[in-house]
Amino acid sequence: MQSVVDLARLDLNDADKVRNLDADMLMYANDALSRAYAIRPDLKWGNFGAPFVELALTDPFPLDLEYRKAVADFIVACCETHDDAFAVEQRAIQAMKIFMNDMGFPR
Repeated sequence: MQSVVDLARLDLNDADKVRNLDADMLMYANDALSRAYAIRPDLKWGNFGAPFVELALTDPFPLDLEYRKAVADFIVACCETHDDAFAVEQRAIQAMKIFMNDMGFPR
């Protein structure tokens, strides 16, 4: 999960970890995964009945790596909306659209 948080930091220009806490970004990553499982239960690979358990930074990313960027985009959208809802609204909306598209969510 740390790699997903670090990937999001690249888009946020926050490599020094000054603007966003790892804990907040991990919370957003867990939100992205729980939403993904709710809308796309096929992503759980046979564990359809298992409840979602929040992951720690040291846990492995639970999906195929092709979904890692989508989760990072969700983190970016949440962080930017949290920073300033008006100044970065369009960028946050775009990041959320990319997440939805990359996860294969129905429109």
